[in-house]
Amino acid sequence: MKVSILLRQARVHQWVKNALVLVPLLAKHAFTEGEVWRNSLLAALALSLVASATYILNDFFDLAKDRAHPDRRKRPLAAGEISVRQALAWAGLLLGSGLLVAALAGGWVLGLLLGYLAASGLYSWKLKEVAVVDTLLLSLFYNFRVVLGGVAAGIVLSEWLTIFIFFFFLSLAYAKRFGDITVTEGQATRYRRPYQESDQPYFLATGIACALLAIFSLVLYTQSEQASRLYGQPMALWGAILVLFAWTSRLWLQTARGQLHSDPVLAALRDPGSYLALLLLVPSFLLAQPL
Repeated sequence: MKVSILLRQARVHQWVKNALVLVPLLAKHAFTEGEVWRNSLLAALALSLVASATYILNDFFDLAKDRAHPDRRKRPLAAGEISVRQALAWAGLLLGSGLLVAALAGGWVLGLLLGYLAASGLYSWKLKEVAVVDTLLLSLFYNFRVVLGGVAAGIVLSEWLTIFIFFFFLSLAYAKRFGDITVTEGQATRYRRPYQESDQPYFLATGIACALLAIFSLVLYTQSEQASRLYGQPMALWGAILVLFAWTSRLWLQTARGQLHSDPVLAALRDPGSYLALLLLVPSFLLAQPL
C-alpha cells in the first residue's frame, strides 16, 4: 500500500483546520509560555489523528453514495485504491494513536476528544440527514477546535472570541452546504443531504447574516474593556475588521456565483487572496500594540 494513498484516505490536508487549536493561545498573547505551546500542539496533533479516523469511518458508511458523487468518488476508498479492511485498520491505528497523544496533553483533552468521537459518530450515522441540525453541527466541529485549544492551554475563552467563532464558522458551514447543493444539482437525497436547489436563497441569506454578525462582534470588541487590557490601541483593530469584511464578502460572492464547490476553509487555502488578506492583518495587529 502506497503511503500517498494512506495519507489521502486520512485527508491529511484537512489537518490545517486544526491550527484553530492555537487560537486561544494567540488571543491571550501567550507567545513565550513553553508548557502552553506543548499542550496546545499535542492537542492539535491528537485531534488531527482522531479526525482522520472519523473521516475514514464516514467514508465507509457513505461508500455507496460517494461512488455516485461527482467529486467524492475520487476518494481512495470509493475509487477502490484501498480495500475496506485496509481502510478500517488504518482508521483504528490513527484513532489509537490520537487518543494516546491526547492523554499526554491531559485528561480533559482526552475526555473532550472522546466526546468529539461520539458527536462525529452521531453526525455520520443520522444527524447529517437532519436539515439545519447538520449545518449547526458542522460549524460546532470548527468551534470545538478552539474550545479544545483553550482547555489544553488552560485558557478560559472570552465571550467575544466565543461569539465571533460561533457566527464566523456557522457562516462557513452555510457556504459549504450551498456549494454541496450546487454540485449535486438537486439530487440531495441521493447524497444524504436534506436540501434541494430551492433552499439556496435560505443558505445565502443566513450565511451572509452570520458573517456580518461575526464582524459586528469584532466591532463591539474594539470598545470592550478586555480589548483595552490586551491592546494599547484597540481601535487600530479596525484595519483587521475591514480586511475580514472584504475577505468574507469575496467568499460569499464566489459562493453565490456557484464557484465554491468544496470546503470553504480548504478553498481559502488554495486562494492567493486569502494569503494577501492574512498579510494585511499583520500591520493592523502591530499598530494595535499587543500588551
